[in-house]
Amino acid sequence: MNTHNEPELIRLLFTLADIEKWISDLTSAAISQVPHMGKKKLQKHDYYLGISTLAHILERHYHKIQRHPGAAKFCIPLSSILWHIKQAKESEPKQAINHSGHYRIHQCDTIIGYDQQGNETGCITVFTDIKGNILTAFPGIFEPKEIPIKTNEIIEAEEMVGLA
Repeated sequence: MNTHNEPELIRLLFTLADIEKWISDLTSAAISQVPHMGKKKLQKHDYYLGISTLAHILERHYHKIQRHPGAAKFCIPLSSILWHIKQAKESEPKQAINHSGHYRIHQCDTIIGYDQQGNETGCITVFTDIKGNILTAFPGIFEPKEIPIKTNEIIEAEEMVGLA
């Protein structure tokens, strides 16, 4: 039996996310004024889920929040989403194409939601930045798509045809 009030908890998470962003912006502004104090020592090198990231995941990927209808949606309780994000840390990180961070795909033991195409899925994808901060998580398998690099010949041909 759930003993927490989920709508109230979600409202609290969004409020804390706004406060965290405000504090983070203030902190960044203050630290940027200090000349060469070894800022890299202040950066986290772990698997970290911040409150603003959790708010983002819920806003975009939680079935109870009616925003972003084309996004993949979790259909499990909030506590289960957090548990699966934690479990994904054990999956092998893969380098994200055209991004400095990594992503992990974790196979869950049950259906956790619907992917972007609306199919049931038992996988979760978690993206992290280079420092290990979690950027987002969603149900489904991330399939990287390389962005093609246009050569001068392609650009010139597109300009001639009027596609550029």
